[in-house]
Amino acid sequence: MKKCVAVLSCILPLSLQILSCKTTGQNPAPREDLPREEVKTDKRSDEDNYFEHNIDQAFDDGSEDDDVQLGKFPSPKTTPEEIKEPKDGQEDEQKQSTSISLPTTKKSQSYFYPLSTDVVALVENGTPDSIRKFYSTVYRTLKTDYTKQERVLLEIGDAIMSTIWKSETLSMNYPEVDFSNPYTAAIDSAQKGIFDTSTGNSDFFTNILPALVLFSGNSRTDYYEKAETYIEKAMTFNSESVLANYMMGILKMRMGKTDESIPYLSKAHKNFASGREIHLALATAYFQTGQYTESLSNAESLLQLNPQNTDYLYLSARSALKIKDYDKAESYAVKLLQIQSEHSDYILLRARILVEKNEYMKAASILDSYAKKRSANTEYLLLKAILQKNWNKNYANAADLISKAMEQSPEDEEVLLLASQIASDSGNKIAGLTALELAETVLSMSPNRTEALEVCIVEMMRQRKYDEAYEMSGTLISEGKNGTKSNANHVDICIALGLKEEAWELAQSMYESDSEDEENIKAYMKVLIATDKKSQALTLFKELEPAASSAMKSFLYYEKSLIDTDTDTTLGDLRTSLTYNARNIDSLYAMYRIYYGQKNWKLAQYYLKQVLAITPNDAFILEKNNELETLIGK
Repeated sequence: MKKCVAVLSCILPLSLQILSCKTTGQNPAPREDLPREEVKTDKRSDEDNYFEHNIDQAFDDGSEDDDVQLGKFPSPKTTPEEIKEPKDGQEDEQKQSTSISLPTTKKSQSYFYPLSTDVVALVENGTPDSIRKFYSTVYRTLKTDYTKQERVLLEIGDAIMSTIWKSETLSMNYPEVDFSNPYTAAIDSAQKGIFDTSTGNSDFFTNILPALVLFSGNSRTDYYEKAETYIEKAMTFNSESVLANYMMGILKMRMGKTDESIPYLSKAHKNFASGREIHLALATAYFQTGQYTESLSNAESLLQLNPQNTDYLYLSARSALKIKDYDKAESYAVKLLQIQSEHSDYILLRARILVEKNEYMKAASILDSYAKKRSANTEYLLLKAILQKNWNKNYANAADLISKAMEQSPEDEEVLLLASQIASDSGNKIAGLTALELAETVLSMSPNRTEALEVCIVEMMRQRKYDEAYEMSGTLISEGKNGTKSNANHVDICIALGLKEEAWELAQSMYESDSEDEENIKAYMKVLIATDKKSQALTLFKELEPAASSAMKSFLYYEKSLIDTDTDTTLGDLRTSLTYNARNIDSLYAMYRIYYGQKNWKLAQYYLKQVLAITPNDAFILEKNNELETLIGK
C-alpha cells in the first residue's frame, strides 16, 4: 500500500498538493479508494478544476487527446485498484519500465465539464432562442443553488444577448460572477474596446468572447487579423454555431472581404432564420458586392416584419435605386423622410433618386434647401456637379464642384467616376488628371465598372487609338454589359477600322430594336453612309429632319454633308449644322479640313480653334493647330 501511495503522489498534479498543504498546514492524507464509476463523478472544488486547467495549459504540448471532450470527464488511465505489487521476476522489468516512462500531461477538460454538453452547446450556438432554452434549463429558485460554471455561462449568455441581439430582449436573473476566470474577463475587455489575448484559447468561449469587441463601437482595426484567427479556432470546436458564423461574417465585412462574408452569413441565417441582425447583415453584404436584386429581396423581407424600421427602408431604397426601379426607390425614400424629415442621408437619397429620374428642378430645390442648414459634404457636391453637368451644361461649375468633392473624398469611387465623365465631356483635366487617368483609377478599384470602361473607350477613340478601343468595347459587348451608348461607340470604332460588315450588323439590330432612340438612329445613319447606301440615308434624312430636335438636326446635316456631291453644298450643310449646334465638333473639324484643303490657313485655323476650345487637351488637335501656326507664320 505504501508503494501505491508513492505512485499516486507522482501522478497527481503537483499544484493540487501545494494547494492542499497551504490550506491545512500539513501533509495531505491519501483518499480512500473509490469505485471506478464514482471517480468519474467526483466533484472537486471549482477552484481546483480551474487551477488544474491553467496548469495543464501551461504544460500542454499541443498534442490532441481524443479522450478529452467538451463536457466529458476523462476516465483515469490507472485506478488505485490496478496498482499491484510486482510478481517474482517482474520487479526489475517494472523498474526498467518506470525508469524510462515519463509522465505526460493530457489536454485538460473544458472548464464547463461538469455540465451536460447539450447544455453548453446551447450557449455556444448563441441565438436568442438557444440562450433562452439554456436559461430555462439551468434556472434555480435560489441563487446559491447555481454552480460556478452555470454562473459563468449565464454571464456569457447575457453578454451575447446584450451585445449581439439588440433587437431581442431577455431578462436573466443570476448571481454575480465574483471570482476570476478568463470568460468574464474577456467580456469585460471587449466591452472596453480591448481584444483580450490572455484567455488561453482552450475551448469555444475563450476563442469567441474576445471577438465581441467587434460590437463595442470601437473604431480600431488593428486586431482584425487576430480576431479572424480566434474565430476560426472557435469554429473548430463548433462549426455550426450561429454566433461564430455571424461574427465571422461581420469581421469579413469589416476587413473589406465582403464577398467572403456571404457564405458565413448565409449559414448563420439558414440556422437562425428569424435573426434580424443576421438578415440585415446578409442583405447589406449583397448590396456591397453588387448583388442588388438579392439585397432588395432580403431588405423587403425584413420590412414585412417591421415596415417602419429605417435601416430596412434605407437599404431597400438604395437597392431599388441601383437596379433602376426609381418609383420603388422614391416610395421608400419618402417613407424615410416621413419618419425623420431632417435626416441628411435621407434628404440626399431623395435628391439622388430625382436626379436619376431626370427630375432636375425638384432635385435642385431639395439640394438648395439642404445647403441652407448644412455644410457641403461629398454627396451634396456630387449631386450638384451632376446637375451642373446634365441640366445646366455648365462644365466649369461641374468641374469645380467635383474637384471639391475629390478633396474631401479622394478615394471615393463615385466621385472619381463622375470626375472622369465631366473631364471627358469637357475635354479638360480635373485636379490635374485627364479623363482617361481618372477612369483608369476607377478601374483599379472596380475592374469591371461599365461606366469607367465607357469613358476609357471614348478617350481612346478621341486619341485615335481605335485598336485598343475596339478590344475594350468588344469585351463589354461579349459580356453583355453594353448599353445603347456602348453599342453606338462600337459602331463608330468599327467604321473607323473599316469593319463595315460588323458595324452594319450591330447598327441594323439596334435600329430594328428601337427606331425611336436617337443613339440607334445616329448609328444606323452613320452605317448607311459608310456602306454607300446613300439613297437610303437621304430618305431617312428627309423623314427625320422636320420633327428633329436642334441637336438631332445638327447631326443630320453633318451626315448629309458627307454624301453631298459638291463643295458649296457641303459647306452649306455644315453651316446649317453649326446653326443648330455651334459646338458640333464633327462639323467644325469638317470645315477646317475643307479650308485646309483650299490652303486657306486662317479660315482653317478659325474652325480648328473652336474645336480646340471644346477639347483643349486633345493632343491630335493641338498638333494640327501647331502646324497651322507654322504655315501662317510663313
